[in-house]
Amino acid sequence: MATATQEVRLSSAPRLGVARVALTTAFAATAFLLLCWIGARLGLGPATHMYIQLFSQAEVSSALALIVGICWSLVGGALAGALFAWIYNLLAPLDPRS
Repeated sequence: MATATQEVRLSSAPRLGVARVALTTAFAATAFLLLCWIGARLGLGPATHMYIQLFSQAEVSSALALIVGICWSLVGGALAGALFAWIYNLLAPLDPRS
C-alpha cells in the first residue's frame, strides 16, 4: 500500500500575488479619485481637490482632470500595489517558523 505524503509549509503567512494586489490598488485608487472628483464637482470641500491634484494639473472639477486623473491613478495604484506585494513577499523569511 502506498502512503501519501503531505507537503508542509514552513512559512505561516501566505505569499501575495503581485499582479492581484497591483490591480486591486489600481482600482481602489481610481475609485477614490472618482469619488473625490464627484465631491469637487459638487463643491463639498477642499480636501477632495488635493487628491485630484496629485494626478492632474487641470481644473479639479473638469472632465480633463477626471480623464488624466483616472489614467495616472491606475498607473500609480498599480505601482504602489506591486511594490507593496513584492516587499511583503521579500520579507517572508522574517516570519517565525511554525
